[in-house]
Amino acid sequence: MLDTSDKKTGILCILKLLEQYTDTERHLKNEDIEKLLLQDYNVKLTRNAISRHLGLLRDEFHYDIAHDNSGWYLNSRTFEDSELRALVDGVLSSKYIPQTNAKKLIDRLAEMGTPALRTKKLTHVITLPDWIHQRNKDFFLNLELIEEAIRKRLQLSFTYNDVQADGSLNPKFSRNLIVHPFAMICAAGQYYLVCSVGTKNELRHFRIDKITNLTIREEHKAISLGMIKGYTNNVQLSMGRYVNEHNLMFGGASENIVLKMPLKHAGNVLDTFGSKVQMQALNATTMEVKFKASLEGAKIFALQYGSDCEVMEPQALRDQVKAELEKALRKY
Repeated sequence: MLDTSDKKTGILCILKLLEQYTDTERHLKNEDIEKLLLQDYNVKLTRNAISRHLGLLRDEFHYDIAHDNSGWYLNSRTFEDSELRALVDGVLSSKYIPQTNAKKLIDRLAEMGTPALRTKKLTHVITLPDWIHQRNKDFFLNLELIEEAIRKRLQLSFTYNDVQADGSLNPKFSRNLIVHPFAMICAAGQYYLVCSVGTKNELRHFRIDKITNLTIREEHKAISLGMIKGYTNNVQLSMGRYVNEHNLMFGGASENIVLKMPLKHAGNVLDTFGSKVQMQALNATTMEVKFKASLEGAKIFALQYGSDCEVMEPQALRDQVKAELEKALRKY
């Protein structure tokens, strides 16, 4: 049996019971709490002591604990169930989180919710194996090491891999990459490391779930972002804009892009490029679309709309899209 001579023991156990068993529809009377304390924690408290502890939690520690004729209950929590549900769905749809880690995260989030959330509203989690999740067991360790390297402004060394037909990872290059890390960003359903490679004066992106054998080069300082042409010293200030301009995570400097597309795709364009995109109707059915993006990313965007998208500027992008369409046509 736990030592209940320490008042904190009983108070914490009661708080855990309220979190686990109560909400605005489920209440516990003093006798219920007395039985659950013994059942779940092997703690024995008198009903008067339970009332005193509940009063302390409410009045001194300011927990939102309410009481009515049907008993005590936790009236509000750090997160509403709807907020936790959104977080759980975010974990489910995050392709970069390995399946076993996703299950643990979901369980932890559910424990923060009401009994109703755990018993009824998370039934869709049983479909977790049907969602796409990477299997790189080093993913979360990679996140920790990259964050540490960015904070200390140190270089990283790692193996970058291609995914094979059986889903396994195989080294893409003959040797480890040495990079200067600047940021981690989530885009297109994946987590990316933004960095420069070796002495190259350009930014590159590497999917973190494809990184293995990652180590921090403790004796090697990383360069600052200000040494990369076209970028400021503070990556955090410009990262939101950077993600919008590299939404498909292709590298390269951003350029001004002009497209002509049917008006019916305005919503899709806005979803892809955000509020910075400029769309102007040319007539009742057609619009001009202007935004900044890397040429490679803009090319992929244009190709997915086929005949519904005409590249107007720049000419280099127009030529690239034309060449890709001609190459595709030859396959048919």
